[in-house]
Amino acid sequence: MKSPQTDYSNRFLTVLSSIGHGANDMNFFVLPIILPLMLNQFDLRFTAAGGLLTAFLLIVALCSIVIGKLSDRISPSLIIGCGFLLASGSLLAAGIMPSIALLLLFLLLSAVGVSTFHPAIYNLLNNTAGKKKGMVFGLFELWGLTAILVLFLVAGYVMKNISWQIFLSIASIPGFVLGALFLLFRRKLRVTLRPVAEVEPPTKKTGAELRLFVLVCISSMLVFMSLTVIMNLVPTYLVHGFGMSASRASYATAFLFMGGMVGAPLAGFRLDRGDPLRIYLVPSVAIIPLILLLSARLPGWAYPLLLILIGACSGVFMPSRNMVFAEFGRRMGSGQIFGIVMGVGTATHSLTPLLFGFIADRSNLFLAMRLSALPAVFGTAAGVVLLFYSRIRLGRVQKEPSGAG
Repeated sequence: MKSPQTDYSNRFLTVLSSIGHGANDMNFFVLPIILPLMLNQFDLRFTAAGGLLTAFLLIVALCSIVIGKLSDRISPSLIIGCGFLLASGSLLAAGIMPSIALLLLFLLLSAVGVSTFHPAIYNLLNNTAGKKKGMVFGLFELWGLTAILVLFLVAGYVMKNISWQIFLSIASIPGFVLGALFLLFRRKLRVTLRPVAEVEPPTKKTGAELRLFVLVCISSMLVFMSLTVIMNLVPTYLVHGFGMSASRASYATAFLFMGGMVGAPLAGFRLDRGDPLRIYLVPSVAIIPLILLLSARLPGWAYPLLLILIGACSGVFMPSRNMVFAEFGRRMGSGQIFGIVMGVGTATHSLTPLLFGFIADRSNLFLAMRLSALPAVFGTAAGVVLLFYSRIRLGRVQKEPSGAG
């Protein structure tokens, strides 16, 4: 039975992690917001813009693998607090740098700080969520999406009157606050982290389990490659494809995260009552026709609706994916699992912005957007194979005890 102190610490962790998710995502998504303006000011091509996002994501990927492993051994709250201070400090410095070389250097340095949050916080949440793990992951995603929505709405309003450099500096402030909070309360959060062996005694991994894990990784990485284009390049797509101002594009992109705010809590509710793998496949399938429609010439009213639906798919996809991976965390160490997931996954889909920019420069933005649906097609196919393979394995496991008797 949990003590009142443990219950209080778990609730405190849930609240702080959710707010922290919002601050971390602000540090992450500030780059896609300012990217269209950087293209104009420095006369960059789409390939260069995509390459900057790719470099940012690759740094996040490589650091996530290391951070995930460390969070099984070092206080995750200490890692997160230091990461927030590094990310926000780098963004603040980037906003005042006089040259593009120094600007890019500090933007990429902020990626190191951004990379610390997800593997470490997923480790904490996975070890403390209990039976309501689906709802905890759903609310966690909801807070992140809410913060991004606020960021895009504020950006749409203030960037009419201030430069993107000033906006970059202002956007770094929440990270400083959350970094201080995670460091200040790290002792309180430490009591919520339980050893992996206490969650479930380690067992020898079978070849079938490893094959299932590989299939989960392949499927989620491919689907998220398609989502990466939408979540990172929609502002640039709307500005340079439809001639919107950066301010209007920021407002329009907010619809994407409004949809996610609806999808995430609904997914959390269903995940505690249904099969995470089946729920995971729903947005994986739905995202494909929605991206194809986004690349078509439609009436103006249709695009906000499409962005809401795509956002809802993203809101369902993330917590359901985390629930599927949490099953492996029981056996392999949740920090290590989420570090691998974030690292390898981010490394794979980090190539998407560069490829998108390359295609856009050599053809057009609309073809590039259309082709970005292809990874989701293959990812969904891998997910279907995973579903049937896991059901076959489950059926065999259920038959074995009766046969032995």
